[in-house]
Amino acid sequence: DFKGDLYGREITVYFYKYIRGEEKFDSIDELKARITEDRENIKNYFQCYKK
Repeated sequence: DFKGDLYGREITVYFYKYIRGEEKFDSIDELKARITEDRENIKNYFQCYKK
């Protein structure tokens, strides 16, 4: 949910949780649905870290 401009800035990325392995999808709609599901799952995962 970051909103801002990182263009030209150096960032560090940390991987906290492995979501799933590589998958093939039969359609772009299936891929979009899975990305939405993944995003919701990871947002729920990080809810416990919010202050």
